[in-house]
Amino acid sequence: MPIFANYEVCLSCIYTTANDMQIFCIFQIKTFCMLIKGLRVAIDLLSALRREDHGIPALSKSVDIPTLSSLDESVHQFEEAIRIDFEQYQDHDIKDHDATTLANLVEHFVGKATEWSLVINAISTVDVLRSFAAMALSSFGTMCRPRILLKDKSPILRMKGLWHPYAFAESGTGLVPNDLSLGQDLLGHNRFALLLTGPNMGGKSTIMRATCLAIVLAQLGCYVPCISCELTLADSIFTRLGATDRIMSGESTFLVECSETASVLQNATEDSLVLLDELGRGTSTFDGYAIAYAVFRHLVEQVRCRLLFATHYHPLTKEFASH
Repeated sequence: MPIFANYEVCLSCIYTTANDMQIFCIFQIKTFCMLIKGLRVAIDLLSALRREDHGIPALSKSVDIPTLSSLDESVHQFEEAIRIDFEQYQDHDIKDHDATTLANLVEHFVGKATEWSLVINAISTVDVLRSFAAMALSSFGTMCRPRILLKDKSPILRMKGLWHPYAFAESGTGLVPNDLSLGQDLLGHNRFALLLTGPNMGGKSTIMRATCLAIVLAQLGCYVPCISCELTLADSIFTRLGATDRIMSGESTFLVECSETASVLQNATEDSLVLLDELGRGTSTFDGYAIAYAVFRHLVEQVRCRLLFATHYHPLTKEFASH
C-alpha cells in the first residue's frame, strides 16, 4: 500500500475528482433535458402546422412525418422519466445510480435516431422558409418572385430594377437600380456577355455581386431584390474578384489570379454564370490586357456562358464594340 507524504493533499484531490464527476453528470442530465425540451417544441410546432390549413402545399409536404404521433408519445415518455428520475437535478442533488439511468435513457433515445432526424430536417426547412419570408417582408426595396424558365436554345437571365440588399441598406441616399439582360432577348438577339468599364466606385462590382446574390436566392427558392426576374438555372457560379496574394503559400497576386482564371476556363459550361472583375491587374499593362482580351474572347466565343466582365482596360470596349 503506497505511503503518501501529504495525505491531506491526496484526500483533497480525491474529493475534487468526485466533485468534478458529479458536475459532469449534472451537465449531461441538463443537456439531455434541453434536447427533450427542444424536441417537444419542434413536435408541437409540426403538429400545429399539420392541423392548420395554411394554403401552402409545399409546407404541408415538408412537415409530413408519418411517425410524428409515435414520436410525440416517445417524447412524453422521456419527459415523464426526467420528471421522476431527475426531479432534483437542478439543485445539484443527484444519486449514485443517476448516471446509469441516464445512460439507459440515452440508449433508448439513440434507437430512434432516424425518426428524430426527420423532425430536425422538417424544422430546419420551416426555419429556412420563415427566414426567406422575413427577408422579403423586411427588405428595403422591391422584392419579386423569380420565374424559372426551361432552357430552349441558350441560357437566359433578365432582371429589372436589380439592387444589392447590403449596399442599399448601408447607403443613406439609396442606390440606382440596374436592368440586366443576358441571353436571347425579345428581338431574337443572343447577347449573353456584359462588358463593364468605368471609374472606381462606379458600381461595377456592386452590380456583379447583386447579380450573383440574386441567382443564388432565386435557385434557393427565395424572393429576389428586383422588380422582375427571369432565368434558366445555372449549374454553377464562378467568380474572380479583386486582387489578393497568398504570401504564406508563396503565391503572388498574378499566380492567384491566373490559377483562379484557369479554373474558370476549365470548368465553366454554357449554363454557368461567370463574374470576372479586374482581370489582368496583377501584372504589367500590356500582358494584363492580353490576358483579359484572351479570356473574354474565349468565354464569349467558345464557352458562350452568361458572363459579367468588369475591367479598367477601356480599349476592350472598342475591340468588342461590333462583336
